[in-house]
Amino acid sequence: ICMVTDADSPLSDSFVLELTAVGMNRISYAVGADNCDNYMLRTYFSAQINANAEMGADIPNQAELIYTNAVNFEFSEKSDVPVVYTGGINLIKVDSKDNSKKLAGAVFELYRPATEDEILTNAAGITEIPGVTQKVIKVSFFNNTGLSGEKVTSVASGDDGAVAVYGLAYGIYYLAETEPPDGYNALPKAITLNINESSHTEQNKIIVENSTGMLLPETGGFGTTVFTVAGILLSGGAMALLFTDWYKKGAAADNKTP
Repeated sequence: ICMVTDADSPLSDSFVLELTAVGMNRISYAVGADNCDNYMLRTYFSAQINANAEMGADIPNQAELIYTNAVNFEFSEKSDVPVVYTGGINLIKVDSKDNSKKLAGAVFELYRPATEDEILTNAAGITEIPGVTQKVIKVSFFNNTGLSGEKVTSVASGDDGAVAVYGLAYGIYYLAETEPPDGYNALPKAITLNINESSHTEQNKIIVENSTGMLLPETGGFGTTVFTVAGILLSGGAMALLFTDWYKKGAAADNKTP
């Protein structure tokens, strides 16, 4: 019905919407002899914040429609001014025994909670991640504080251990470690992130520790049960040996002649 172009746009950050002859005929057929005031032509478009966006500040998002009617009179209409926000967070990967030792090479993916409609319709991309009971969907983001370049779906910690996750709407997210630093254990569950107007600040930086060596089972987990049962069996075996030794000594004493 319409054609969208950028090249002839008179304004920056705008586009031109042109109705083709086929599109105008369809609108005319739909309206018929009715009053045009009873109809509305909706145009949907998506926009993305740029590097000028300020963290923790209101970002007005007003649209203006400039159009010409059938007798070449130009009109201009402005939309309401919805406000959007963008936030982010910084993390540092460190050794659990020595926080001054920064860890490179940890790879993360970001997820958000799936909506009720997405869960009901089993929308594409719905999945589960360790440590999160609800369904989630992967999210793309900027891996730098300047919101430059293209959005990514994963990020790796650098030599300084830094991980930047930016360009997010406020809300709860989950950061899952898909690949630990070399020689370290992977995190057992995702990290919960609360993105808000101050989450990007230095004082809210998150320290993420990775450990080496054998991982012990969590308290109350299956592994703990195994260790408990093994301990009971060992204790029972020791008692049996003591009882057997006591019985033998007792029997030997009873068989002595006076």
